[in-house]
Amino acid sequence: MTYKNIKICACLAAAMCSCFAAGCAGSDKKDTSSALTTTAPVIESKTDTADTDNSVVQAESAADESSQAEPKKEFTPGEGLEKTAALFSGAYTYKTEVTYSDEAAGNVSEVTQASDGKNFYQNNKSVTESGFAEDFTYLRSGDKSYYIDNNTSAFTSKTSAEELNIYQAIIDQQLDVTSTHIPEDTEGCKVEEYTYTGDTYITVYDLYFSKKTGDIKKYTATYITEGDDDIIQTVKVKEITDSADEKLFDTDFTEDMTDFDNISEDTRLGFCQGVCATYNISTDDMYKMDITTDDLKRISFDKFFELVCTYAKPKK
Repeated sequence: MTYKNIKICACLAAAMCSCFAAGCAGSDKKDTSSALTTTAPVIESKTDTADTDNSVVQAESAADESSQAEPKKEFTPGEGLEKTAALFSGAYTYKTEVTYSDEAAGNVSEVTQASDGKNFYQNNKSVTESGFAEDFTYLRSGDKSYYIDNNTSAFTSKTSAEELNIYQAIIDQQLDVTSTHIPEDTEGCKVEEYTYTGDTYITVYDLYFSKKTGDIKKYTATYITEGDDDIIQTVKVKEITDSADEKLFDTDFTEDMTDFDNISEDTRLGFCQGVCATYNISTDDMYKMDITTDDLKRISFDKFFELVCTYAKPKK
């Protein structure tokens, strides 16, 4: 997933649940932050965008008061949606592959989410346009939340971390049940469609369920913004189970990683310069984001890893 779309995930996730994500901040991608998504943690996430409940749709509803002037039809969730949302009520592991229609074929982000009913974990792995393999994690363990960049072994503490669950969010926000966007080829699946209509944009969710088992197979989110080309996010479900590995919520990693929030300016400068050297980020790249070498002493975690997500190249 490119940095631009990681950011979509992050914005969507943030709007949706005031949390994650999944990656870095800032993007030239069109603003879809009022749409609903599942990836995201994040991370303020690039990529990601990595990414859970209390949706973006809440932001949408608040932003579009005019649409609420008319009485809303009674909402009845489809059988597939209701069944899938229930899977996230306790412990679970949920693995997906995410692609975007405006990216080259083969650009896939792998997202793993897990919860034991109390703690939450999300990991995003993807490859940027330059070939850099991103790997970041968002973790809520007990009363602490972290965003971790696994490539550089650095983390920052976050104040909150909600889970990204698009399925429950659709139910909670009672999106319109529609059928206008369902394709002719449903890949042998039963499709349920839910739509949010704002002032200048529409977000359509098509959920694909197995006709035999009723299990979720994938969903697409189509972001339709006035004056822009549509972007289609496709999320394929690779695994969904009712258990989680407790090791995922362990915070011992903090002992061996760099706590970006609690290091001196000189230490931060040295750390950032080392990362830039390792991943071939030049001063010209820094200047494109209005970052000078001296700025690295005081740069925020989000800003620095936006730089990394955007300009890092594979190690030489």
